[in-house]
Amino acid sequence: MYGFIKGISMLIRLFVLPNPFGPLDGRMLFGYLINAFILNLSFEPVLNAIAYSAVGTIYQRGSAPAIGAILYAAVYSLFTMIVYVMVWTLALLR
Repeated sequence: MYGFIKGISMLIRLFVLPNPFGPLDGRMLFGYLINAFILNLSFEPVLNAIAYSAVGTIYQRGSAPAIGAILYAAVYSLFTMIVYVMVWTLALLR
């Protein structure tokens, strides 16, 4: 069950969630290049660590791996959307 939920979570993160720095495309010099390679690659480990730590406050590792995977996907999605809204707001202000 854990493997299935982990796979679904990965697919959601790859194909459903928006690029949190998408609103900056076209507003920066070489917008997409800078966006894809610098911002996303540097911010992804930070977002993973924050989501993992947040889930760790309410979930004990190994107790129910499927529930942990669901919680991680939900928290990661929530944080991605928060960053997206923040960047979108910043892009509107420019």
